[in-house]
Amino acid sequence: MFNGLFHIPLPKNEPALNYASGSRERAELQAVLKDMLANPVEVPIVIGGKEIKSEKLIEMRCPHNRSQLLGHYHQANALHANQAIDAANAAKRDWALMPWSDRATVMLKAAELLSGKYRQILNAATMLCMSKTCWQAEIDSACELIDFWRFNPYFMTQIYDDQPMSSHQVLNYMEHRPLEGFVFAITPFNFTSIAGNLPTAPALMGNAVVWKPASSAVLPAHYIMKILKEAGLPDGVINMVPGPGDTIGPPVLDHLDLGGIHFTGSTKVFSTIWLAVGSDIRKYYSYPRIVGETGGKDFIFAHASADLDALCTGLIRGAYEYQGQKCSAASRAYIPDSIWPALKERLLDQLGTLDMAVPSTVMSSEVDLFGIFEMPYLVKDRQHMARIEKDIVWPSLAPAAEKKALKILAIWENGYRHLTNNRRPIVKPEDLQGMKLRVPEGKWRVEMFKVYGANPSPMKFSELFTALQTGVIIVGFPFLMVLIGLCVSLWKSLRAETFEATLRDPLRKVVVATKHHDDVRDGS
Repeated sequence: MFNGLFHIPLPKNEPALNYASGSRERAELQAVLKDMLANPVEVPIVIGGKEIKSEKLIEMRCPHNRSQLLGHYHQANALHANQAIDAANAAKRDWALMPWSDRATVMLKAAELLSGKYRQILNAATMLCMSKTCWQAEIDSACELIDFWRFNPYFMTQIYDDQPMSSHQVLNYMEHRPLEGFVFAITPFNFTSIAGNLPTAPALMGNAVVWKPASSAVLPAHYIMKILKEAGLPDGVINMVPGPGDTIGPPVLDHLDLGGIHFTGSTKVFSTIWLAVGSDIRKYYSYPRIVGETGGKDFIFAHASADLDALCTGLIRGAYEYQGQKCSAASRAYIPDSIWPALKERLLDQLGTLDMAVPSTVMSSEVDLFGIFEMPYLVKDRQHMARIEKDIVWPSLAPAAEKKALKILAIWENGYRHLTNNRRPIVKPEDLQGMKLRVPEGKWRVEMFKVYGANPSPMKFSELFTALQTGVIIVGFPFLMVLIGLCVSLWKSLRAETFEATLRDPLRKVVVATKHHDDVRDGS
């Protein structure tokens, strides 16, 4: 039995490698990338330390090169989710009783493995699976995750060291126990470091975890599990169940043993999870703790003494790097009047060299005229759609889009949507009379169904599946139509008047990324 006092010294941040031409790390990374591209992998579900295969294989492809297959992963279902809960509950007792120092050493060893042996493996998986550059991967999947696994044990000792005062004849002390039940970790698509931290932070404190990685980021999650296993993490402490949020979420959130939720993703998804737990809180054995990080945007505050070239680069990289798909993406800037004219010229020159496109299927939020495509029973067939494109889209809608600094580049059919419910068949508009509907948030859809005699109320799409599962609503996604996908691009008219007004008005966005943070950081 160890009877010494175990101390974890204050860690230092992991140094970032620079991947300069001819450097050792660059050569190592290039070799791993080449090998990973040439050898697609098959990623299993991991439950209780066992690799499980399902009946459904899902492709993993590079977002920047959809023709490049990275492998397949076995998609988990509700049965696997329940098996993962059972495995977590079974593993938790011994793990929680393990000395905290032993739990800490698992994470510290994982950090050392990632700092060395697995560094370029996880970096390569992040680059290929998330479309990051070597530098973006280095500061994410290497440095930040290493720091999490080193600093978290140190912070744990500070928590344990925070003890109450004692008095004469009274010895007070605080014992920290893990949560009652298991923890559900839901991680996003855009940061490998967050994917590794959300399941391991509660595990470090003695909890057992069911981990649902983002469906588009399973490859890095696969290697994180390999690192943790090699570091000595006992089987069942973290169970990885990659699958759709609407499949994995309901059985986990409905389980009476749910002890906590650790989430990073969109505000929409998080609020839906919160609603599902809070609306029936009395059924759980304990009150589940809910910890979530959701959407947020950054700002840039410039001083009059700032180097203009560096400031210009910082503004553009802060807003557009990684397509703005992170909470630190800049949305607003405060620029002194004295340097704005010179900075504006630099910005406009450099922004004119950027290529950026925004795929969109709901343009009515930008241009009201596009609301016609949200009406059901509008398009008879593809020939009819071809006539609409020729006579309506290009002569009328395209100029309207350009007035909003958007240019239509392409049009395609996005499929048919059908109205479903559990009351009666809907085969004609009259059948909607008196029907209570929850519809997507577009104002045209709400008004349209009111005209048909229905009683619609808007609902975020991310809330649909939980609401159906809990019986809050009876009708979902109720419209039959053809959605026209529009690829839009920043247009030259943005360059002068619009951009200057945006930068000078603090109530408007400074540099607008391809998507709002709430849309892109989705853990589902």
